[in-house]
Amino acid sequence: MRSIGRLVLLVVGIAFVAGVWDAHHPEKGALEGLGAPTHDDPVVLAHDTSAPPRLAAVRRSHHEAFDRVTFEFRGGLPRTTVRYVRELPRDATGRPQELAGDADLAVTFVASARDRAGRPSFGGPSRARPLWPAVREYALVSEAGGRVVFGIGVDRRLSFRVVELGGPARVVVDVAN
Repeated sequence: MRSIGRLVLLVVGIAFVAGVWDAHHPEKGALEGLGAPTHDDPVVLAHDTSAPPRLAAVRRSHHEAFDRVTFEFRGGLPRTTVRYVRELPRDATGRPQELAGDADLAVTFVASARDRAGRPSFGGPSRARPLWPAVREYALVSEAGGRVVFGIGVDRRLSFRVVELGGPARVVVDVAN
């Protein structure tokens, strides 16, 4: 009986470690071997949903050839636009948002970033300054009219890629180093 108990504990321990690994490296298998992003053209990914998806999490990671910001959603994938802009949307006081770096990517979702009570619906920071080779800073810069806009301040105008993943619904933005 003790050996069965030890075996169960061993299996539970291995499952826990695997779960922690997956939580910290969620896109590893799905995006393995993509290499560095190769374009800087605007990207539009269209989806029609009956209700706007809700932002659930924002994560970031640094890789050898690129820096990554991952946006996770509940309720499906949102319509997404990613493009370089001269100026990010203005804040509540009317001032333009400024981020670290010499170029700004605007990542716009037709989605919600608030729950029904008006509280933020996502985990992870709404603003971070990792100061990596490509991504210098990112921030939630606007929530208005059913759109959520994140700005990604990058070192200079660099190539990027946008990938959608399911289970859970995610939009991944990679910026080349």
